[in-house]
Amino acid sequence: MRVAASSSNPSDDASRTLFFQTIERQYDAILTRRNTLNTQASSLMSFGGIINTVLVGFLIALATNPNGKSLLMSNPYFNEISVCIGIGFVAYILASALSLWAFREAPWIPAPQIVYERSPGVDEKTWSDKLKKEFDDYQAHPSKIPVVQYELQLSVAMLSHQKTNDRKYYLVQSGFLLLVVGILFTALSGLLVLIGSF
Repeated sequence: MRVAASSSNPSDDASRTLFFQTIERQYDAILTRRNTLNTQASSLMSFGGIINTVLVGFLIALATNPNGKSLLMSNPYFNEISVCIGIGFVAYILASALSLWAFREAPWIPAPQIVYERSPGVDEKTWSDKLKKEFDDYQAHPSKIPVVQYELQLSVAMLSHQKTNDRKYYLVQSGFLLLVVGILFTALSGLLVLIGSF
């Protein structure tokens, strides 16, 4: 879209164009960050789910194998191993839940909104003709483009999307922290199994 201000001073027009382009770049950067956070949440959910599945499979194998079960129960660190496995299991579940929550999308605010919705009772042809006339008018007279309205729309949308990004960021970071906790406690339980078997 060609942006022009209604000012008669070319320096003001250039400043207005630069300002609009800066806001537009910030809006695009916020949306890119949102996609990155969604990808991180998805990866975290997958990784935590895989580790939890392996842990549950290992526990089921031990519980159904009489030799493995008796070997584990005879370990002098059995209580500590049970606590570590339990903490790890809960940490993986919480990490997956937080990443799933982070993956949830808030309502989308497109900006700038150039095409307005058709009013109730206005037929399609009348609405289409009005939009075409408005578009043609903007093409013929770029100074009539309501740049200030578009800037305001971009600013409002940026604030909303940034709040969504902040929520996603904190949820993903909390999920990563819980994943690390789960890995540490799972590793500690494995270490206790090894130490107790000597």
